[in-house]
Amino acid sequence: MRTPQSRSGGPARRAGPPSEVVVAGAGPAGVLTAVLLVRLGLEVLLLTGGRQRPRIEGLSQRVVETLKAQGLDRAAAAVGPPLPREVLWNGEAGARNLEHVTARAPFDAALLRDAEASGVRVREARQLAVGPGPEGAVVDYLCAEGRAVREEARLFVEARGRAAPGAKARQTRGPETTAITRRIVGAERRAGTALESFRDGWAWYVADGEAAFLQIFVDSGEGLPKRAALPAFFDRAAARLPLIGGAIGAGRAQGAVTTRNATPYLTRDLMAPGRLRVGDAALAIDPLSGHGVFQALGSALAAAAVANTLLRRPERGALARRFYLERAETGFLRACRTGRDFYALETRWPERPFWRARAAWPDRTPAHPPATAEGVAVVPRPVVEAGLIAERRVVVTPDQPRGIWRVDEAPLAELIDLLRDREGRPLADCAAEIAGRLAVTEGQLATALDWLRARGLLVPGARVRLQGAAKSPGEGAAPRPEVASPG
Repeated sequence: MRTPQSRSGGPARRAGPPSEVVVAGAGPAGVLTAVLLVRLGLEVLLLTGGRQRPRIEGLSQRVVETLKAQGLDRAAAAVGPPLPREVLWNGEAGARNLEHVTARAPFDAALLRDAEASGVRVREARQLAVGPGPEGAVVDYLCAEGRAVREEARLFVEARGRAAPGAKARQTRGPETTAITRRIVGAERRAGTALESFRDGWAWYVADGEAAFLQIFVDSGEGLPKRAALPAFFDRAAARLPLIGGAIGAGRAQGAVTTRNATPYLTRDLMAPGRLRVGDAALAIDPLSGHGVFQALGSALAAAAVANTLLRRPERGALARRFYLERAETGFLRACRTGRDFYALETRWPERPFWRARAAWPDRTPAHPPATAEGVAVVPRPVVEAGLIAERRVVVTPDQPRGIWRVDEAPLAELIDLLRDREGRPLADCAAEIAGRLAVTEGQLATALDWLRARGLLVPGARVRLQGAAKSPGEGAAPRPEVASPG
């Protein structure tokens, strides 16, 4: 590890009070992780890399709902309005869904204000280096004034996204993909987005009424043209986009061509002594899904509970590790399979390398298996409980391979036990008693009962009748999914 040197060459010194956790990266994953850990009573320092190049992003409604649910109100207010998305895929045009067109600079600034308002210490850092320390990790960096600073923390959280150093050799990666972007000038200022496929990739156009960008995604497994040839390469691809070309109108691409890696990957080294990866530093999904920020926020929710467990209940460290790795692997596979199915909908160029690779990766397993009683098991699994990882009995189904612990606060395994004891009785006569035993309302109980009915575990009707795995208390381990490497 090379320690950053200050401008004066003087020794590194602490910039403030000691921190139990240092988080590097102030995007959605890093900020939410830091905020949640502060709310759990930990001292957290959040390091931000400062300015980034301007860009616009399309965020889903689920991102807005998650930001509000987690109290990141300033960031939620900085999300742009929902705008229509035009799609031309497999030769079929139409308007599909809405996405919140959001300028990332003000959004990221709002995230930092939310962090500071929550009690997170925020500091700008450059030339950051991390190594093992007596308590967990040592973090050396240059602060904004150029002074070398050393922080010792019990845990270092890596949240610098795709730019995070290390572990690339330990990644499971999908087909190599690069996003090539240029600013569009002179176009009509109508705000909205457009998504379009062409024979060697797909493209996303976005305009927020002030700026417009065109992003083209191509296969880069065999490399890309040299930088001087990239503008012509970009223009040739853009000429194959009739839908986006119509949206751009008299506009034209101008300025530098920027490239960004867009390959989906899962980092195998998600956890190490004193370290934890979160967000895109842990795994990144195909941008075609449009749910990258939502995935990052979900990753933070899990990482905060894992970090809290490692620091406060170290005896549960193996359980926390199992939870985090299984969650990452299962979520990554589901996202990749969903992307595979969308790529497979484009059937006009099945032999072109771009489409052939993506329509078959990562495997042939359905992305969303049907919700049936077949293969259901009640097994002990790690879950999040009161900000910590704990082992509880969960119901594993084909559509929920990691298992479901609670539905609307009702613990499913315990509910099945209570129903089994009341087999054949009128459900209306024992609903209040069951709700009381589970400490939930009858409305919450009704939601959980509907979940069991939808999976064939509870037979519809006036009386309690269980079937399948719910009828007998047999428990067994569900198979663990494996990640395939691209062929």
